[in-house]
Amino acid sequence: MIEKTIENASNSPFTTVLNFSEMYPEFSAGALRWLIFNRREELLSHGVIRYWGRKVLIHKENFFEFIMQNNTAQIAARY
Repeated sequence: MIEKTIENASNSPFTTVLNFSEMYPEFSAGALRWLIFNRREELLSHGVIRYWGRKVLIHKENFFEFIMQNNTAQIAARY
């Protein structure tokens, strides 16, 4: 996986949904928002996302660990 360079990129482990989607186009902004909406509590407990006011920030390293631990194998919404 090749990370794209974005102007004014910081060394922060966090990024916004749109920036994450631009860096890793295999994850669309819409798919990320769907995942956050449907799996919010699980993502928070694993340190994948954090809130900064109303803004959702994604922890890049924790996101990929979450994926690699097979936490998205059953991606359908849980009712």
